Amino acid sequence: SQSGTSQSGNMGVAWHSVVITKVADSVTWVIDGITIATVPTAAATLSTNVFVGYADQFGGTLSSVPIMSFAIVDNLRVETLTAPTIPIITSIQIVGGNVQINFTGAVSDSPSAFTVRSAGTVNGAYLDTAATITGGSGTFQAVLPVNGQTRFYYIKR
Repeated sequence: SQSGTSQSGNMGVAWHSVVITKVADSVTWVIDGITIATVPTAAATLSTNVFVGYADQFGGTLSSVPIMSFAIVDNLRVETLTAPTIPIITSIQIVGGNVQINFTGAVSDSPSAFTVRSAGTVNGAYLDTAATITGGSGTFQAVLPVNGQTRFYYIKR
């Protein structure tokens, strides 16, 4: 039987962002950026269906004001996320005064999805390197001028 004002920290009478995420073998529940719980999927009964509802587990004993016992769900999104295809370098060669890097990506990628990064040592500071990237349908090529005697490259998505 509430009277007066809500206690500090009470979630009632306010909008909240709630995200429930299943990744690999765990489910995480986050409210307003704060992780409330993470449980292994073995502890949860999972299906591919989604249910959003309101239930008073205590049979109406929590509120003596039934018109205040409700929840509103707005802007519900259910998404199946897939990991992006990692770019894989298939060959690097010097052609004339240029380095030619052939690599693969997702079939749906465009050349603008990638950047070439390079460093002078394998553990060095890798920086974006100006390159012309062409291709599509999962097969791409980056061409850039030779820069120094030794360079290490990777393709950044």
